[in-house]
Amino acid sequence: TGAVASLLIGGGGQWLAPQSPLMLQMLSLIRYGVILCKVGMLLAVELVAFPIGCGWWLDMCSLHLVDAHADQRFSFLKLNFLASHFLHWLVGVVFMLHISVFVAVLREVVRPEILWFLRNPADAEEHPLRDLIDEPLSRHARRIILSSLLYIPLTFGFVYVPISIAKLLWPALFPLSGAW
Repeated sequence: TGAVASLLIGGGGQWLAPQSPLMLQMLSLIRYGVILCKVGMLLAVELVAFPIGCGWWLDMCSLHLVDAHADQRFSFLKLNFLASHFLHWLVGVVFMLHISVFVAVLREVVRPEILWFLRNPADAEEHPLRDLIDEPLSRHARRIILSSLLYIPLTFGFVYVPISIAKLLWPALFPLSGAW
């Protein structure tokens, strides 16, 4: 170990100099590793965590529909952790697809300047994978927060409010059951 240390510290350590090819390759490898971790984390948040959150929020907003309680959902989560998360992820993905279709239809109807804050996936200048790599984490965090601020009131307005109004107007209709 003393010989290795003297080799690194002494005159033989030129290969660890800041401009040496080996050091540049190591820095490049570290940079690619950091980018890979960043993209993996962002994909996990956008494709797994966010849809699960949307599914849970949609579930909480629709509890009155079947006369359920949050305790029942959480006990199901404790008993069937993976099944609960998978079902909420699936519901969240389907809901997100419906919202994206709604926004696409809205884009056709209203002027483009009105929806300036929403990304347009049909835009030729849009490169989502390149954006994952090139844009800083703060911009992605801001997009996720803005998406949350979009989905939370939409879910509340399109699910919770109509269910509550229908329950007030036609109380005999609720709770819905699968036994027809």
